[in-house]
Amino acid sequence: MTMRRPGRALVGGLNYRVKWVEEMGDIPSGPGEKFVGRCAPDDATIWVMRSKSEVVTLAHELIHAMFTAISRDALSHDEELVDQLANALVATLQQSPGLLGYLIETRKGVPE
Repeated sequence: MTMRRPGRALVGGLNYRVKWVEEMGDIPSGPGEKFVGRCAPDDATIWVMRSKSEVVTLAHELIHAMFTAISRDALSHDEELVDQLANALVATLQQSPGLLGYLIETRKGVPE
């Protein structure tokens, strides 16, 4: 079963547009910079290059967005921390299939 890539992500009240690109050159960057993903809170856009590691890249960019949403910009600029959190989050969710469903469902109220 092929999952559909998300086109939007609501983070801290900001509705990010998620753009899936084929090449690094399709992601806005400065001279000499090459990214496989980028989060731009100013225009509420996340770019992710399609690849085998796109799930971790998306998680990485969402973590940048979350740190920005809670005004922790210094943490958002710590690429090593963001990488570690993205890898840990994806691994946890992939290894605990019922966890994400539980987190989503409890939004509606605590189960008995």
